[in-house]
Amino acid sequence: MKVIDAFGLAAETGGFLASHAKYFADNSPTYRANEQGQVGVLKDLHDDLDAAVLAAYGWEGAGSKDELLIRLVALNLKRAIEEKTGPVRWLRPEFQNPAAHGSL
Repeated sequence: MKVIDAFGLAAETGGFLASHAKYFADNSPTYRANEQGQVGVLKDLHDDLDAAVLAAYGWEGAGSKDELLIRLVALNLKRAIEEKTGPVRWLRPEFQNPAAHGSL
């Protein structure tokens, strides 16, 4: 699990972490709740999932959130046009479109 040094990151976060250092103290209820809930592990898993999705789309260097949003909107429009003209990219056709697959 990654360990975050609240004081080392304070300069990068505008002093937020330093001003809230009491929440990172080993004996604080917030720290204990984060540790017991494995919040760091969950964040690592989310980060890994985000990276895998970006890699699957070939968007590893997507840049800012704004650029990523532009790409997602463009892809959504492309898929909507495709679906109106015929081809649909079913991930699980037997579940998403059972009538076309004799599953009803």
